[in-house]
Amino acid sequence: MSGARLEDAALERVQFTDCRLLGVQAAHARLRHVLLTRVVAPLSVWVKADAAHLRLDSCDLTEAAFMDADLPGLILRACRLPRTDLRGARLAGADLRSSDLRGLRVTPRELEGVTVDAAQLPDLAHLLGVRVGESLPDPDALP
Repeated sequence: MSGARLEDAALERVQFTDCRLLGVQAAHARLRHVLLTRVVAPLSVWVKADAAHLRLDSCDLTEAAFMDADLPGLILRACRLPRTDLRGARLAGADLRSSDLRGLRVTPRELEGVTVDAAQLPDLAHLLGVRVGESLPDPDALP
């Protein structure tokens, strides 16, 4: 499926497992009850996709583009998202727990209503203009 052109496609009750979607073009696609498991999809384009009940498990979405996509309730589990672009996406109710958010391209607005776990917060701190540093040594501790 690498390089497939799925623009304006309608995918309903579809599952992709252990496959490559490298560079797939799925702009404006309509996705309903779609599951991707262990899919390698770097450089894939999902711009302005409309998804309901979309779940991705253990997928590589390096440099994928989901700009301006409608992804309410999206579930990402153990996915890699370096340089994945979610700017302008509607993610209300999305659950990103356990995914690698380092390098994710997103603004605070897209993250409203999104669930992440505590371990992911340092990867999102830059959105607030803060740096997460190491803990300072206890000043009362003996050298």
